[in-house]
Amino acid sequence: MNAPHSHMPFLTEAPSGERVLFFCRPVASGDDPVVWKLHVQCADREPFRLHTGFCDKTIECSPAAWHDETGWHVSFVAGGGPGNPAYHMYRMDGVSLQRLSPPVAMKMSRVGFIHRNRLVSGDKSGNIFVYGTSDDQVLELPRMELLRLSYKAEKPDVLLITCRWPEEEEICTVAYDLQTGAQHFLETDGQAVYKPTILGNELLHAVRVGKDFEERQICHAKEFDLKPCKIVSLRPASTMPLVLPNIESPDQVRVSDLKSVEKHLGAAFVLASEIANGHAYRMRFVGHLHEAEDESQSHPALHRQIRKMRKNYQKSGMIPDWDLLAKSLYEAMDDS
Repeated sequence: MNAPHSHMPFLTEAPSGERVLFFCRPVASGDDPVVWKLHVQCADREPFRLHTGFCDKTIECSPAAWHDETGWHVSFVAGGGPGNPAYHMYRMDGVSLQRLSPPVAMKMSRVGFIHRNRLVSGDKSGNIFVYGTSDDQVLELPRMELLRLSYKAEKPDVLLITCRWPEEEEICTVAYDLQTGAQHFLETDGQAVYKPTILGNELLHAVRVGKDFEERQICHAKEFDLKPCKIVSLRPASTMPLVLPNIESPDQVRVSDLKSVEKHLGAAFVLASEIANGHAYRMRFVGHLHEAEDESQSHPALHRQIRKMRKNYQKSGMIPDWDLLAKSLYEAMDDS
C-alpha cells in the first residue's frame, strides 16, 4: 500500500493467513472538502470501500478488526457529519467483510477500539480507559493529546498510543504492554512514527506529504526501533474517582510558582545527562521544560527564555544553557 493520501493503517491476517490491511482514504463529497472513508486491501488485490451506510460527509477513521469462528468484527471511529457531529466508536460484525452488519455505536469517543471483550477509549486529558472482563485499567499521559489508540493484531495486549503535546506538532507513539507495563517509543530512522500498525516485522505508518498536519500517505518502515521510555502511568485502581487536571487555554496566564519552575528545570537537567548516556527520555525531558514554561508565565523574560530553549531542543536537539537558565531563575526569585 503506497497510494497518495492514505491514513490510519491497521494490519491483520485473514483465516487463510493472507495479509489484510484496513486503512482510510479520502473520498470527494460534492462541493465539500474530501473526507476520510474506510477501505480494505486483501493481499495484493485492489482495495475496496468498506460499506458503513454513513453519509458522504461523515468522517470514518481508526479502523481495527479481528476474526473468529463467527466471522469478521470491525471497529472504527466516525463523526463530523451533519445532524450528528459527535464522534463515536462503532462496531460492525458479519460473516465476511462484504456482508457486515450496520454500525452500532458503542461509546462517544474520538479515539479507541474494540477487540473481543475489551473496549479502549481516551479523553482530552490524556487518560486511557481499558474496559474488559477482568482487566479494567486507567492509564495516564498527563496533558497529552491522544491522536490514536490501536493495538498489535498478533499481540492485542500491546497498545499503540500516538500522542503529542497540545498546540505542538511533534508527536510520539508508545507501545504499551497491558500485562507487563513495559513501554517503548516506536521510531524509524531516529524519528517517531505516526499512527502506525505492526504485523510481524512489518510496520506501516502515516507520513506527512502536504501542508496540512493530517495530509498523509501510508509508507513502509524499512526497519524500526523500540526504545524504553516512561511516559505512561498506571492509575493505582480504576475504581478511584477520576480527577481531571485543570487544562488552561494557551492564552490564559497562570499564577507562577518559581519553586515549581526550579523543580522542573532540575528534573530536566538530570534527564539531559540520562539522554546523553543513551536513554530514551526525550518526551519526559520536553515535558518538564513545558511545565517550567507554564509555571513561569508571570515572569515574561524567564518564560520566553525557557520556551525558546524548549523549542530549540525540539527542533534541533540543542540542550538548554543551564547556567543561563539558573541565573535568570534566581534573579526572578530575588525580584519576587
